[in-house]
Amino acid sequence: MAYDHKIDTWCYWMLLILAFFSNLSTGVSSVAVAIVALLILYSGIKLKKWPEFDPEILRIFGVYFFLQIVIAALSLNPSVSLRSVAGEIHRCFPLFFAMYFIKREHQVKGILLAFMFASIVSAICGFYQYFIMGVPRVYAFSHTPTFYASLLLMQFPVLWLTSTLDFMPKWSRIAAFVMGAVAVLMLILTGTRGAWLAFLVELAFIACFYKRWRVLAAKGMLVLLALMAVLFSTVPVLQTRIETMANPNFQSNSERLLMWKSASEIVADYPIHGIGQDVFGFEYNTKYIAPEAKERSEPGKPETGHTHPHNNLLKVTSEGGILGFCSFLLLHGYFFRRFWKLQRQEQKYMMISYGMTAVLLALGLQLEGITDTNMNQVPIMREYWLLVGMLLIAGRVTGYKQHHGN
Repeated sequence: MAYDHKIDTWCYWMLLILAFFSNLSTGVSSVAVAIVALLILYSGIKLKKWPEFDPEILRIFGVYFFLQIVIAALSLNPSVSLRSVAGEIHRCFPLFFAMYFIKREHQVKGILLAFMFASIVSAICGFYQYFIMGVPRVYAFSHTPTFYASLLLMQFPVLWLTSTLDFMPKWSRIAAFVMGAVAVLMLILTGTRGAWLAFLVELAFIACFYKRWRVLAAKGMLVLLALMAVLFSTVPVLQTRIETMANPNFQSNSERLLMWKSASEIVADYPIHGIGQDVFGFEYNTKYIAPEAKERSEPGKPETGHTHPHNNLLKVTSEGGILGFCSFLLLHGYFFRRFWKLQRQEQKYMMISYGMTAVLLALGLQLEGITDTNMNQVPIMREYWLLVGMLLIAGRVTGYKQHHGN
């Protein structure tokens, strides 16, 4: 094997590690990303061989990060904002790594298996927390239940896809189907109300736009509602969560409404370029927090209070103004359009297409992001971009037409 081919193989093994550890250990996944980046640099400098990435995606990211750098330069705290931009850049690396180093069907299989085993480990941890430790809202290896809920919203469509792929081993298809159901149960046990609504909207989306699964999605929604009704009537913590979902006086809800109001005031004061990335926490806790807000930072320590407005769009708009809002729509709108185009190409050959899986990934993340900021989290975005990269090239790599029909 040529030396540069060995480098490709090592990079793929790092992607397997990343697929398994992305939501289990931030440290291990960071090392995997760093090793791939170093191997690419070595290959380029020593062997004069640089990866050829998708030029259209490179242009989109180029425009997006150019606007992000402009926002950071105009920030109320440029050093903090520039560090934030650098952090977001490295969170996107897995997209490019997956699109370049996944070149064979068995490699797609390996990524899906690693992801499924990681889902199993997370679920075991969640069950242990709930049934042994007595934790009312499970969070597995995440910092909070809401972050685990975001990961679960990505787990379900990928596991659903895995259960239908005929090149996957039969045992893994069965395991993926079972784990898909377990992921839904774990989603309920996180007690994350925004994620519950996001999942229901996902099922409604499938029923409306994916004719092949319309009846199954409708039945799934009914079963899910029945399961939720049983759990909510027997588990006091979940019952409390559902009872407070639409209550504006419940503190969790009222604080969010106040933060959204404060974020809107920041947008009004800094409409063009916002206050700068990662500056929301300081400005909110020192200047914009509402007088009636109860959840406050410690005196003289604004970093101990809320650091984001619990809404993706309000975060990017308050911190980036019109420039931030437009760059956000440009980046994620482009990928959503590309996912949809891909699913239109694949749907007649596949039970569940790679494109539709990517659509559901993006949809779940954005819907849950209406009630909680989730797209600034390293584990969530690393996993998201890794899966997106794999799904964008999986059809070409596996030859879905050959597998699923003429």
